[in-house]
Amino acid sequence: MRELELSLPFLVLFLLLVCVCVVLLCHGLDPLRMLRSSFKAPQRPRISLSGSDGEREALLAVDRKARVRYTGKVPLYTDTIAELAACETPRETEAFIKLINVHRLLNSKVKAQHFAHFCSTRLELPVLSVSTLATIILSLQKYAAEPDVVTCIRDCFCVKRNMACLQLKNKVDAKFPMFDLIYHRIRSDLEREAILKHFEAEAAALRASSKFFAPIKLLCGYEHEDSDEDEDLESAKTSGSKKSKEVQRVAFLTARPEFLRKRFNFVRFKRVFAEHRFVFVGDNGQGDIDLGKELLKNPHLYSVSAVLIHDIIRNHATGKLNQHSYRGKECNQSGIHSFRTYIAEAEPCARDSRGCGRCGK
Repeated sequence: MRELELSLPFLVLFLLLVCVCVVLLCHGLDPLRMLRSSFKAPQRPRISLSGSDGEREALLAVDRKARVRYTGKVPLYTDTIAELAACETPRETEAFIKLINVHRLLNSKVKAQHFAHFCSTRLELPVLSVSTLATIILSLQKYAAEPDVVTCIRDCFCVKRNMACLQLKNKVDAKFPMFDLIYHRIRSDLEREAILKHFEAEAAALRASSKFFAPIKLLCGYEHEDSDEDEDLESAKTSGSKKSKEVQRVAFLTARPEFLRKRFNFVRFKRVFAEHRFVFVGDNGQGDIDLGKELLKNPHLYSVSAVLIHDIIRNHATGKLNQHSYRGKECNQSGIHSFRTYIAEAEPCARDSRGCGRCGK
């Protein structure tokens, strides 16, 4: 009996520990990992004074990441922000942001708002690289309807000038469509207009330079069906694939056949990429010919180099058709080039090493 009385406190303590472990496991936490992180000091890598600045900043970033605690696979937001605030130079900030998964970190509206305010007030955005600003914008794009978030996105875009502004747009557009970000995710008309005016001003400065050659984008008259953008962003950040494109050269307007709707979207898209030249590709089954005629009436206003129309009516017709059926004569008179297959059109377009052979450049 006396032995039972002596072992009773230990038995109660053991049962309490089991209950605590069960509660932690129910919340997705590893009890052993928490125990190690509480009593084991983090191993800090030795920083060589003779190493380069880049090596020193990379080692500091690894050291900071080692101090961040995790909930499952998600880093604790408070620990991450504390380590980010401890960065003393912009290069240290860039090294740490490059190392952490910011997109996974900002998994709620409150975190996104706080992170956006932190970036706008604490970080030196003008001296950060294009890649770092693109990472910040892409991590915040899901919450761009919030005032603090859209302010941070505007600040990130507006701090870059000339070619850096174009590079930033291309970096973001390669992972998430700039058109959707500006016109769909951002709800504030004032902030959207401020961003677009900055784009147009920087584009005008680029076009004024004799050394600048305007890049070409293909604009298609139909809508592109793709997977969810947020899933694409998450998979692109977690996977080791290096197949992501630096520049997205094809964009899609709308699946609606209305001419006015397509011209409206074309004008809006041109404001985002005002330094580009455009090649419009459509078909003769909807209002694409009318849009092409309108664009070629003012090629300098719309920055259009060529209009290509896919002749789908002749390809799918079973009976005999005259030229009026597929508006072939109308296309020829308006300077629109029509083609039967994309393979046949690819050869003349590939003759010019700078883009499209129909552009006259």
